[in-house]
Amino acid sequence: MYISLIIILSVLILLILLLLFSRVYIRLQYTLNNKHQQLLLRMTILKIRFYKKNIDISGMPVDVETVDFKTFPDEMKHFIKNVKDSKEKIDHILKQVTIHRFYWSTTGGTGDAFLNGIASGAIWALKGMMTGYIAENGNLACRPRIEVLPTFQTAEFMTSIDCIISLRLGQAIHTLLRFLKSDLQ
Repeated sequence: MYISLIIILSVLILLILLLLFSRVYIRLQYTLNNKHQQLLLRMTILKIRFYKKNIDISGMPVDVETVDFKTFPDEMKHFIKNVKDSKEKIDHILKQVTIHRFYWSTTGGTGDAFLNGIASGAIWALKGMMTGYIAENGNLACRPRIEVLPTFQTAEFMTSIDCIISLRLGQAIHTLLRFLKSDLQ
């Protein structure tokens, strides 16, 4: 009787340890297309998909009505400024995750070739800085792909990000508890 109880407890402990050291893969696909925002989130562990959610975030408080190809560089600068406030947390998360796929494409135009060239260059520069920061502070297992596709004839703006990251389940729990503890203090 005691032996079977010890065996059952040992198997449970081994399964819990296996889960804690297993990698959770998270795939994020974000698309902004003609003022419509979409986020697809998939999570798998041990090659088993346990979470999939398609979220329409067009109604979120972010004001995408004012974002276009001309204003995108200014919006990115504002975003980077806000990120600097959370730099410690972002650095910690980047050290914990491994990035297996990073693809970021932006298509857009202003309708004016001169402004389009300036906006395209600014977007390339900002994307390059952000990708460099991620590569320097994170664990990249892939080569990041970024592209800017200017459309000179029309005024439009579309961007999409496809990213696959992984982290150990134990690290995710530890990081979450650490952030909750720091927020409570």
